[in-house]
Amino acid sequence: MMTNNLDTQVTINLIENSPNGIIECNYNHQLYQLCKFPIESLQSSYFRSNKFKSQSIFYLLLGQDKETSSKILFMGHNNFGQEYLVKSIKDMMGKNKQYEFVEAVAVIMSQANLTQDEFNYIKQSLVRKIRETKRYKLKTKYHANRLKHLSVNPELDRIVDTISLTAGTLGMKLFVPKVQQEWKSMEIEGPNKENLFYYRRKPRGHSEVIEAYCTKILDLYILLEGSKIYSKNGATLSKDAKIERARYKNNNWIKDDILQKNAAFDSISALIKFVMGKSSGSAADWVTEQGMTLQEFEALERSM
Repeated sequence: MMTNNLDTQVTINLIENSPNGIIECNYNHQLYQLCKFPIESLQSSYFRSNKFKSQSIFYLLLGQDKETSSKILFMGHNNFGQEYLVKSIKDMMGKNKQYEFVEAVAVIMSQANLTQDEFNYIKQSLVRKIRETKRYKLKTKYHANRLKHLSVNPELDRIVDTISLTAGTLGMKLFVPKVQQEWKSMEIEGPNKENLFYYRRKPRGHSEVIEAYCTKILDLYILLEGSKIYSKNGATLSKDAKIERARYKNNNWIKDDILQKNAAFDSISALIKFVMGKSSGSAADWVTEQGMTLQEFEALERSM
């Protein structure tokens, strides 16, 4: 395995001149690269470049469960370059149509000359870190026993730590511990209007407009007291969402269809289902007084 004692320096390139497109991280010692990309960019000519040929690559495929809105993650790897990488991701998506895939990150171990054990050490270490954060439901089997048979390797651990740090720089909180449950009971007083998002929707056959308000704190979407809640459950609403809506009503936290206390959610889609009793819109439908959508706000967050 090649070694390099230079301090790690990272250069971030916007391949499509947009923070929402392909983002590439290049390291000064060229042992490995990170590439973050939305699923719709998978056919880009970028993936036909030489860097994807005959390299050891593993990738993380991120999405959410269409029914429960829970965040999920698949992990895969290959040693056969671009064609296999694209095919592998497409095959995984095709076999798991119950999930909506949003983006992926590829870790390219270029010129690293890793042995198979070293490659597995890095991959399994990253999987372990992801499991420990409890942020995503990992759909890839984790083989903890494989790490036990490998000696601790400070150089490989440094690679793992740098990959984790760089993923965070790209706005991917894969390795950041999830906010603890007790945060969900916190009081929100007077959110900044720049971060206060409004939602208006008139259900079919309903005379009144449903108006709701939310803000975002860390990784939580906070539905604010005073928001109107549509009382009917949609036919496709998940069991968990029905239970949560019923819990608020039974505890009088919803009175006359008005939310009496703040409620926190892990995703905006889960929040919308709580408000409307079904899927009805997206982050693009929540807007500040200044006209910025929640979708735009989150894109800005990721680019910072």
